[in-house]
Amino acid sequence: MQARRIGRAVLLGALCALAHPGPVRSAGEADGAQIVVYVEVPPNVVEKTLLRLASLTLQGASGRVPIGLLVRELDSRAISGRQVRLAEEVVPPGLYVDLEMCFELMEAHLGPAAVRPAVPPGGVRIPLSLELSNGGGALVVLRWSPEAIDPEEEFHRPRLEVADPEVPPLGSLAFVTNEGSDNVSVVDRFSQKIVDVIRVGEGPRGITASRREQWLYVVNSSSNDLTVIDARTRRTIKRATLTFGDEPIRVALSPDESELYVLNRGSNMLSVLDARSLQESSRIVVGEGPRAMAVDPVTGFIYVASELSRTVLIVDPGSEETVASLSVEVSPAEILLDATNRRLYVSGADQRKLSIVDIETLETEERMNLCSPAVGLAYNPRSRQLYASLEDCRELAILSTVGVFEIGSIGLDDPPGLISLDPEYGQLLTILPTAGELAFYSVNSKRLTGIATVGKRPHMVVVPR
Repeated sequence: MQARRIGRAVLLGALCALAHPGPVRSAGEADGAQIVVYVEVPPNVVEKTLLRLASLTLQGASGRVPIGLLVRELDSRAISGRQVRLAEEVVPPGLYVDLEMCFELMEAHLGPAAVRPAVPPGGVRIPLSLELSNGGGALVVLRWSPEAIDPEEEFHRPRLEVADPEVPPLGSLAFVTNEGSDNVSVVDRFSQKIVDVIRVGEGPRGITASRREQWLYVVNSSSNDLTVIDARTRRTIKRATLTFGDEPIRVALSPDESELYVLNRGSNMLSVLDARSLQESSRIVVGEGPRAMAVDPVTGFIYVASELSRTVLIVDPGSEETVASLSVEVSPAEILLDATNRRLYVSGADQRKLSIVDIETLETEERMNLCSPAVGLAYNPRSRQLYASLEDCRELAILSTVGVFEIGSIGLDDPPGLISLDPEYGQLLTILPTAGELAFYSVNSKRLTGIATVGKRPHMVVVPR
């Protein structure tokens, strides 16, 4: 009897999936709109309910649009109190009125018994109201309320509804660029939930925040442009096209926030722009293969790590000249400037070394061996500790900058990327690029406090002050 039920469930799910044609796109249609769908489950779910999805369809005025699923199986107990990124798709712009979710299998565990009712042949329709504009995007959060399945009912229809995410104050938010998703995830740092998604250009990588304007600047490496977002409203307010072939990877503000610096790996140039008008005022040649930069708030100089030139250049944006060149043993991958103690930390891309340089004398004070090259660095001025993300070792090394030695480490399940500290120095925010996640660690306990599933290939995170 149970085998027949499973077969029927799969058949009905398949029919539901085949019932809707794909989107019809007109010739020359622009890049469309982006929809990102999450599913969340209330905390403290005891009983396990399993949904195996067959399809997800967005229905609008112009017809039905299939949405590709990133996850096909939802386990209520496994995701209790969490969010799961269910789908991400570019669709034709227009008005959409519901989501249709079809299933291959449903299963409920009532104590030791597993119950598999027949799935509804027409799926479940979830009402919504989305007006998607070309080039825009939208976040849809579905709240799933699992409940006991009655084996006597003909079909079980899961309770799913569109939730309106509660957005906390700006200081509680982290913004993550997702290079593979062409968007920025907005994360509540304390609940570790996605509260908004902002579509930007193609291949967003670098991001920085202004304190005066409370703007976010995002550089998009694949589309060679720049997106400016109002961090308070999370709305795009400006876009600027950069020079073709620049491939911008990092962005930073001058100490007075009047100028914007964009590091371009494709053209080996540093662009200087007006921070408000986004007009480019100058372009400065830097070393081959620039990878990272840091701005000295005391002198206003810009330190550029050029991986292929094996140098760190010191650039004066006022005179548009390189005022000094620091040769290092390694091909620099990441740099971090400690303005208070006048130190520059340089990690190697091809060697397991960390160099500590006195930026007044440009002399290397110390070198430290790590278990693998550091791909990310963060400094805590309160504890005078340095954090290094070690991709090959899958760990976060904790280093004392007094004497420079390792005092601890945090083991990870996935390779880490760039890291950042929150303004209060209580959280260590760690990008996990291959997992598509942002992990939060307590600075005091060194323990994982939460994980947010963001987009494809997350690259950098920033917490506005």
